[in-house]
Amino acid sequence: MKRKLLFYIGISVLGLAFVASAAAQTLEWSPAEKFDDGTDTAIAVHPSGLILEFHRTHNGGNSLWYHLGKVNGTNVTWGESQSLPDHGNWPNVAITREGHVLFVWSTGAIKSGSDLYYKVGKLDPNGDVNQTISWLTERTRWDSGFHSSIALNDKGVIVGVHESGSGGVGLYYRVGHFADPGLGDFNIVWDSGEWGINYDDGVGLPSRF
Repeated sequence: MKRKLLFYIGISVLGLAFVASAAAQTLEWSPAEKFDDGTDTAIAVHPSGLILEFHRTHNGGNSLWYHLGKVNGTNVTWGESQSLPDHGNWPNVAITREGHVLFVWSTGAIKSGSDLYYKVGKLDPNGDVNQTISWLTERTRWDSGFHSSIALNDKGVIVGVHESGSGGVGLYYRVGHFADPGLGDFNIVWDSGEWGINYDDGVGLPSRF
């Protein structure tokens, strides 16, 4: 019995050592390389290696731009910077396996009186880096708020989070889905209700889920 106990203790210690070793590992980063001027940058990566990056202009204005890139090892080949017809702040983006792009942004430079909008477009996931997004919806207001971020999974579930707008406080979330992709209707239906649901205080950005 004592031998068995010592054996199990030994296995437990080895397991803890392995976990501690894994936790101590750090990422190895490639050297930083400039790819454009701008601020409020956001990025999404498709399994094909296609990168979609959005940002606000660097000169103090609120014009919005996007880039496409391709990952090759630790290198990225970037296409030309392309302007968007919309203006705003804090852009954020997600992309599906089929190449549907969900782009969200805040209208205000400060949270008081800021609204949140989205647009849905389409890219060829295997296309080149100078292709343009074909927009499938008009710009659509989805809440008041600031510092929004968006994510969607392979089942079509969309989660948006944002800081309160209109001078309020707190973080809010909404859950929805595209109305009917099969019929080309990519407007969002919000399953969680008409308004955002408060879940905490602060400013937060979600990861893919």
